[in-house]
Amino acid sequence: MASTITLYDIESTVNGWSPNVFRIRYALNYKGLNYRTHWLKFPEIADYAKSIGAKPTTKLPDGSGDWYTCPIIQVTLPGETKPTVISDSGPIAEFLDTHPAFNTADTPKLFPPGTQALQDSFVADLSGTLITPTLLFLTQAGLAERLADDASIQYFRETRTKWFGGLTAWFGDRAKHHNLAPAEWVPAGSPERAAAWKVIQDGWSKVAQTYKVAQKDGGGPWLTGSKPVYADLIVLAFVAFVQSTVSDEEFAKVLEWDDGVWKTLWDASAQLRVQKD
Repeated sequence: MASTITLYDIESTVNGWSPNVFRIRYALNYKGLNYRTHWLKFPEIADYAKSIGAKPTTKLPDGSGDWYTCPIIQVTLPGETKPTVISDSGPIAEFLDTHPAFNTADTPKLFPPGTQALQDSFVADLSGTLITPTLLFLTQAGLAERLADDASIQYFRETRTKWFGGLTAWFGDRAKHHNLAPAEWVPAGSPERAAAWKVIQDGWSKVAQTYKVAQKDGGGPWLTGSKPVYADLIVLAFVAFVQSTVSDEEFAKVLEWDDGVWKTLWDASAQLRVQKD
């Protein structure tokens, strides 16, 4: 019997948006592993995760309990009757890259020998340059409208208001009326939206410098050459997060940033981004 892998993702109207899940989906695709996607609505994630024995990803932001979120994978290995369940993208990536059931001499590695320390350092720097600015604006400024249904939208807004002390604390005075749609407080074409994009672009440009070096003289397109590593998949996941959250026009402008570095990565990743349901 072959191994079976189920990837748990957050249901939406755009077939995926979470950068944390994207990176695992891309890892599965890159390693050529067969899997199926099980979609969960926001309000049902915690109960479902507990029902299959998944561990919490971390503590809730307000400290009131455990936080269960995606990605989660459930794996049934040959000869085993009890599935293995793993939560959180980091442990999942390590499991996929080290378990002998998913790795042969020809299987590409997420963490090739000698790259772990360099990848860890690069990813640590992403927090302030790419991850946090993008999350602060895009997750909340476009995500709610793309969730699966009204119950998911309400759950998202209520929990984030509770956990983070309200949208004012999270996003500033323009968000103080948290019942307003994001387009009403950072409308397209407004100075507020332009300012938000400028913050994101400034951070991404710092990351782009590394890719420009990697792509110099026909190298790249990835950090270590023609094949991506896990750190590349994290970056790619945030590019995909932008694509799934903003308008086509805005995303096209993002791909033009930094002399086309991001378009190069996006074009090179077409096979990695194949959706398997």
